[in-house]
Amino acid sequence: MGIARRLIEMTETEAARLGFPQVWLSAAAPMMYEKLGYQPTDHEKHGEPVMVKRLSIPKLQD
Repeated sequence: MGIARRLIEMTETEAARLGFPQVWLSAAAPMMYEKLGYQPTDHEKHGEPVMVKRLSIPKLQD
C-alpha cells in the first residue's frame, strides 16, 4: 500500500472516530479516490475536482 493511501485511510479513521460523517478532499487523481469510495461533487478547489466519501461512525462504548 502506498503512503498516500495510508494517509487517506488514517485521516478517514480519525475523522470517523471524531464523529465526522464525511470526508471532503480536492483530488489531483480522481480515479484513485473513486477506487477508495469517493464520489465527485460539482465543486472545484485550485482547479481540481472536490470529492466526498461518507464514513461509518463507530458507536461509542459506555
